[in-house]
Parts: sequence; C-alpha cells; structure tokens
Amino acid sequence: MFFKKPKSVASLDSKYLKLCEQAANDSKIFDNFRNLKEYKNILEHVDHDLAKKYYENIKNISSLTNSEIFNICKKLSNIGKPELVKIVDGEMPISTTSLRYLNVALEIKNEFNQNSFKKVIEIGPGYGGQSVILQEFFDIRKYIYVDLPAVNKLINKFVKANKVNFLYELKTLEQIFIEEEENYDLIISNYAFSELNVELQKQSIDKIINKSKYCYMIINSDSFINNPKYKKIKFMSKEEILNNVNNSYIDEEIPLTSKNNYLLLSKGT
Repeated sequence: MFFKKPKSVASLDSKYLKLCEQAANDSKIFDNFRNLKEYKNILEHVDHDLAKKYYENIKNISSLTNSEIFNICKKLSNIGKPELVKIVDGEMPISTTSLRYLNVALEIKNEFNQNSFKKVIEIGPGYGGQSVILQEFFDIRKYIYVDLPAVNKLINKFVKANKVNFLYELKTLEQIFIEEEENYDLIISNYAFSELNVELQKQSIDKIINKSKYCYMIINSDSFINNPKYKKIKFMSKEEILNNVNNSYIDEEIPLTSKNNYLLLSKGT
C-alpha cells in the first residue's frame, strides 16, 4: 500500500505466507502447522542446544522451579503440533520455542519491574505464542498484534484456541500508521522490527515505538544485510535506531542467537 520495495524479510517468503493463510482456513493444516517445513523455516526452529541455553538463562534470571518452567511452556506444546524436545531428564518434552518466549517474558519482567500493562503492541508476533506466555506474568488489558494480513488470520485462530484472558486486536502496520493510535505501555518485537525495510522501520519508530512507555526488541538486522537474498531491502543501522528511539539503550541478547544481535530497550517515555 505504501511502498513498492519489499516491505520485510517475511514478505519475500511466499511459501510462509501461503501456509499461514492455509492454516487459518483449514483446520487439518492448522492442527499441524508448527511442524511443517515452510513454517519451521521462519519460526519453530530453536534447536536443542539453543533451547538448553534458554533454559539455563531462565534458571539464572528467575526463581522458577523446573515444574513451574515446564508447566508454563506446556501451554504452547499442543496447538499446531510442534516438535516436542526433552530438555531436562525427568521433565516432559516441550516446544523449544516456548523457552524463548519464557526467556523474553522474564527479561521484560526483570528489566521494567511491572506487573501489568494496559496496552501491549507486538510487531511480528508469528502465531501469537509470546502473548500466551506473557499473560502468565502480567495483567494485560489489551494486546495488539501487528503483522501481515495472512499472518494475522493465523494469529486470530491460535489465540482463540488458547482462550487468552485479554482483549486483542489484529492490525497491519499500514493500519497503525493511518489510525494514529494513542500511546502504548509496551512494544515488543522478537526480531521482526529489524527485518522491516528502512521506511517501515522509521514509521514504526514514529508511530509505535516512541509512543510506548517501554520497549523490548531483539534486533538481528546483521543476519540479513549481507545476505544476497535480501539485497533489495535496506535496514537502519544500530546507530540510526539508537538516535531515533527515545531514551533507548543497548543490552546483550542472552543467549546470543546470531552474531551481532542485540537488545534495543527503552523506558520512561
């Protein structure tokens, strides 16, 4: 609608978008979508070694017992039939991606010291799994999922199946830019912001991030900058992002999932 250039990394993956559409419309595909190759190429690809690192960090930054960790992760172990992996002897196998989402939730809890958010907005929420884990730690009034139309259809089906306990809306970035929404309490993006083209990144900063009290984003632009597949997409540099996001600061991604990844954080706007 706004740009003729590729909007994002995900917009170039037609197989992924087609599968999202199919899973949203076909219950048989939905029942198995998290275990399909076209989907695992984009999400659901946390390997065993990385999952162990998430588990170790969760133990390091929280007082959660093994039972609590695995019971929380269990909430993402069934819908979509993800591959289940045994991480700890004596505990149930779980979706490795659920450990990533739990790690993010705990980092947000520790970084911002909040118990509730009136309005959370997530750029690139995949199927909505992060929100399912976040509600275990925060009282959330409204959650706004921002993704491509086909992905939003899948998110809607997934969060309905999970019976989330907050109000939610599904929007595209273009809708957000036009509507001029009021302020947000928390903006989250696990990699997706950094995969947008520079024009969308700048508008997202202006229309979403700088209107948010707290910001938690994992940035992985360097994974794409030198990849010939994405040569048509230009990304903001770390310095440009820091200079444009109000009250922003950098922290390390733990565990580090790719060289040069980092956390982009802000609070107090």
